[in-house]
Amino acid sequence: MPVRLDALDLRARGGIEGVLTSWERDVRDLLGWPPPPFRGTVEQQVDGAVRLLHDNLGWLVEHHPAVDDLAAEIHSLVKQIKTIVTGELPERRLHLACTCGAALTITLSTPGRRCTQCDQQYGLQELRQLPLAPRNAA
Repeated sequence: MPVRLDALDLRARGGIEGVLTSWERDVRDLLGWPPPPFRGTVEQQVDGAVRLLHDNLGWLVEHHPAVDDLAAEIHSLVKQIKTIVTGELPERRLHLACTCGAALTITLSTPGRRCTQCDQQYGLQELRQLPLAPRNAA
């Protein structure tokens, strides 16, 4: 019988549960609260972590020093889950050369991008005009 190990990895302890409870632990630590309690099953642990993160979302956005990292990890989890559920492969990434020489990473559905080096903002049409970045720049 074929088994999807990637799906099992996400559902096991340390998968989705590991990511969410590590952020819950971080929030509790920053707020001076006790560590997360043991809630039982993986699903119960996920539910409790999601509840705490959701209930404190305003504080996270306003005060957490790594809120962008939290968002990136959640986004990455969602992409992994969608790939497993739909079977759709992630978008191919392209590396374009900004006019300042920095490499911009985009996908075909990227609506725009700001260069972190020179702060130049590019819209969809401007991105399509940029040349590919040299392989060593990506």
